Amino acid sequence: MLKINIHLRILERLRNAEHYDLMNRIIANVEGISMKPASLLPMWNAFKEAFERENLVFRWAARVRETDAIVAAHKKRKATYMAIKYLIEAASYGIIPSAKEAADSLLRMMEKYKRANYIPMNEASALYTNLIEEFADERYAAKVALIPTADAAIVRLDRENETFKNLYAIRSLGEEEMKIKGTMQEARKATNRTFIVWAEALNALYLINEVQADKDMEMSATLYNMIMGVDAYLHRHETIYARRNPKAPAAFTEEDNALRRDEDASAPEKFYTQSF
Repeated sequence: MLKINIHLRILERLRNAEHYDLMNRIIANVEGISMKPASLLPMWNAFKEAFERENLVFRWAARVRETDAIVAAHKKRKATYMAIKYLIEAASYGIIPSAKEAADSLLRMMEKYKRANYIPMNEASALYTNLIEEFADERYAAKVALIPTADAAIVRLDRENETFKNLYAIRSLGEEEMKIKGTMQEARKATNRTFIVWAEALNALYLINEVQADKDMEMSATLYNMIMGVDAYLHRHETIYARRNPKAPAAFTEEDNALRRDEDASAPEKFYTQSF
């Protein structure tokens, strides 16, 4: 008998993006069917609500994964900090007395910021900010002006420090939102649970209608389209998983595939259409 073949093992082992794509496609496919049985609506709405939560977590998780950009931004400001230090050190060994004196004073001031490149990234932000403010202070601004290209390097450090702080703030916001909305694992479990409840109810409704003496042909065609559409997406993602894990036991056997072909061939009056 025709039914949605649910393999929880596959649903659980799909990658987050694959799981999101699967459920998103199933919802879009079923929503495109004009006549949906009223008895299934409460379960369908519960499934959609659970997936919306997964959708939110998935989007926030994508933002949290901006860690690479944060690390790259920190490396940039570290390099600029070292460039400033080298410029000032070079001037301290120069032959121009005024520049040498200014450089020595700036190096003494910078001594308390030498930890900036060796402490956690988020803690370094405050040191860089304070250093930039000291460079701009009236005690040191004139001295900075005596060091060739130091002004431009300090402006660049300020810009790179702000870029890092903005990226880090976005990630922190994402982490807080994740705590509120729950983890991706929890969201996926809720989506899977509500999906299975709806799918099993759909299977049962199709079976009950099929065995009735006065079978509702329009209902039969609608349920057939819904089941075949959902099952096709499940089968497609099972194939994706199998290709990535060739040694894993197949969830869909050749017998399953033969059954699909037989069911499709035995129901020419149905209007099943599926696009990929």
